Amino acid sequence: MRSGPEAFNIEIAGQMAAWFLGRIPGRSVNGPKLMKLLYLAERSFIERYGYPTLGDRLVSTPEGPRFSKGHCAT
Repeated sequence: MRSGPEAFNIEIAGQMAAWFLGRIPGRSVNGPKLMKLLYLAERSFIERYGYPTLGDRLVSTPEGPRFSKGHCAT
């Protein structure tokens, strides 16, 4: 099992992003909005299962919720 910020999984992040984008047909989703959706999904997963799917720390920034390493991918 992956854990810790050094284990960020960009493949799973991409799959999660594609899942969200596929469910919002005809709407534009910008980077910050997609990041918030991923953040909320990850937080919910951690609350339910006790470990992260993406292997990154969740952080709060002035721009909104982010992943500690994943924010550079958007």
